[in-house]
Amino acid sequence: MTAKIKLKRTARLEGDEAIIESQVIENMDYEEYEKVYTKKSSDVHNLDFAIKDAKKKLELLAISEKTELNAKQKEMLKIVQIALNITEAQELREKLKEMEVTRARLKEEVDSLDAVHKQILKYRQDK
Repeated sequence: MTAKIKLKRTARLEGDEAIIESQVIENMDYEEYEKVYTKKSSDVHNLDFAIKDAKKKLELLAISEKTELNAKQKEMLKIVQIALNITEAQELREKLKEMEVTRARLKEEVDSLDAVHKQILKYRQDK
């Protein structure tokens, strides 16, 4: 049995970065489809964890910034640390936004694949 499916985007994690690739797959058989579906579902799951970790790190940086801002008169080194924390937080926020957008796109693809999967299972059951 062959399913006519067109996939336009795939994503994977490399460290903290979400890599988006363009790809078209047509007329894949059911086994290929299951592999792609499983991989994309796994990628969404991994992005969920990466997003949670990034949010947790942002919260810790915010707490750190507030704590160090109150003590910045003590040492010049603290000011440098705050600047580094602020820069890291900004970069992390940007990465987080990218990951959330990628996750949303990937989730749409998984939902689409899931709908096809259900149709295939229904077709097999009806046989």
